[in-house]
Amino acid sequence: GGLWLFWLRLVPLLPYPVINPLLGLSRLSVPAFFWPSLAGLTLGSLPYVWAGQSLSVLWRGESLNPWALAGAAAVLMATAWWARQRLITGPTDAAQEPWS
Repeated sequence: GGLWLFWLRLVPLLPYPVINPLLGLSRLSVPAFFWPSLAGLTLGSLPYVWAGQSLSVLWRGESLNPWALAGAAAVLMATAWWARQRLITGPTDAAQEPWS
């Protein structure tokens, strides 16, 4: 479902040219494809944007903002905790399943 698609977009374990045709053959609806893809690709691109911005700061000889590092670590840990809880316990009923 949508949660697995979200994680496949967030952590690209398989190349998109492999995933996309398989999803096209599945019974996944357009909203169930669009919203997890948008969320996963957006969140997945943030580390690359932050790393590029950090490299430019370091090349100029400036120091990194420690609050930005702490914030990024906190968001990463919160997302990992939420995902672990969600994948271990699963939804309690069908009404709680997002993007289904």
